[in-house]
Amino acid sequence: MGLGGWIHGSPPAPILLGAPEFEKYGPGLGFRFESPRTGLLRKARIPVTPLPAWRANPVGLDGLLEGHCPPYYENMSNAVDAIIADKFDATGLYGDPGVFDHVFKDGLSQTFVDEAPRYDEKVIACVKDVCEYIWSTYGRFPAHVDAMYVPELGVQAHHLDLDYYDTLYERGYTQSQSRHQATWHGPS
Repeated sequence: MGLGGWIHGSPPAPILLGAPEFEKYGPGLGFRFESPRTGLLRKARIPVTPLPAWRANPVGLDGLLEGHCPPYYENMSNAVDAIIADKFDATGLYGDPGVFDHVFKDGLSQTFVDEAPRYDEKVIACVKDVCEYIWSTYGRFPAHVDAMYVPELGVQAHHLDLDYYDTLYERGYTQSQSRHQATWHGPS
């Protein structure tokens, strides 16, 4: 595309989201954290399972971004049912062909929705069993990663000031970057 880029670091996810164990650094973004059930291993803080299975789990931002897990659902089976509904009920992604009208040619949205594969009831039952097992074993879902993932870096894309680079550097940018303005925005 011919854009410049810069990578920025960010605070570790638990601090950024507002984990209770790091409250001395401030409230972060105010996410809800749920601690796994108290057990001997948690009390001893012995990580016999991979992190973060025994650590508080950022499950959501109440009313805005809520994970498909307790406390937003009574149990994991209900969370799985909610995901199926989000996909296939009348107002779900594959329930309303109008969602795809801007993507497909006239008449193809309904065909696409009709042909979207539905999950076999045995597969749904298996997924529920696995999710319930994880919840009952670890007291959190998912067990070995946080429910809300935050990468600890950001990337910025920007137009380059070619005159600046010409003044200071020999070959300070690529041909793609030198042609970006004309390619993407037309002649100036």
